[in-house]
Amino acid sequence: MKLTGCMYSVDGLEEYEFVVKEAVVTNKRIAFDWVADGSTMYAVLHSTDGGTQYAGTFGTHVREKGCVMEATRFQSKSGEVLLWLNWHREDDGNGGTIIIHLAAEWES
Repeated sequence: MKLTGCMYSVDGLEEYEFVVKEAVVTNKRIAFDWVADGSTMYAVLHSTDGGTQYAGTFGTHVREKGCVMEATRFQSKSGEVLLWLNWHREDDGNGGTIIIHLAAEWES
């Protein structure tokens, strides 16, 4: 299913930081992209258990080996998805926790 949504840093839940332009979520894989500091970022994660736990990589232009993400997927009956995501970069040690809220449609 194709979804869009908002990405929140757990340290700053009062306001979303980035808009997720497009996300494709299946029980085997999650792929999504967003714009951060003028650069388009991409992430692809593969399920390790059939649709709840995912692991993969992210990066600009292409996914980078040292940019790691792990996610837990929560799915509502309405089709909305909440991802609890931990990320880190092996090159500079940066990392954090993000929540991504995805839906097929958003109210205006």
